[in-house]
Amino acid sequence: MEIVKLNQNNQVEIVDKAVKIIKRGGLIIYPTETCYGAGVDATNQKAVDRLWQYKQERGNKPVLVAIANQTMAQKYGQLTPLAKKVFNQYLPGPVSIIVVSRGLVDSRVESSSGTLGIRMPNHSLVLDLVKKLNRPLTSTSANVSNTPNPYSIINVLSQADTSLIDLIIDQGPISPNPPSTLVDTTGKELQVLRQGQVRIILATNRS
Repeated sequence: MEIVKLNQNNQVEIVDKAVKIIKRGGLIIYPTETCYGAGVDATNQKAVDRLWQYKQERGNKPVLVAIANQTMAQKYGQLTPLAKKVFNQYLPGPVSIIVVSRGLVDSRVESSSGTLGIRMPNHSLVLDLVKKLNRPLTSTSANVSNTPNPYSIINVLSQADTSLIDLIIDQGPISPNPPSTLVDTTGKELQVLRQGQVRIILATNRS
């Protein structure tokens, strides 16, 4: 396991290093605008195996994936007009959109009903990672299942099996924030499944 400190001058170097690790099936810990996340290639079965081992007791619960833009989102999920409205109005940002999956990611990343949760975080490191990877990156919190979300690397190291981690990108402490707001766009009307950092009442109204 390697820990690298992120600063204003080394993001390109860190992205290159991280993407090489992800492409060979490795697991990284990285900062987002909500908390630290655990990232693997969402299309790689062996990488998802490793993530499940890291998270522990995950069961059939799916995970969110980070994408770089709406074009990537449409490649991996079916964006309805409602999904596009939410996407255009709230992303990038701490809002996750449930769409019908196109079946291009590992099945455990999807829900049992075949939906996929996508995120476009408002964090330049994450967006650069996903752009260079050119595949969805898992965007689940870096805690062990049923433990508090990690807002510092100390939080991660105190609870995780570090032998499963290849790279930790340390941004320093992240201000404790609510999780992303989770909305289901697969029906005729928007359903807010979890109100988080951004409060959404209607897809066409910002609040």
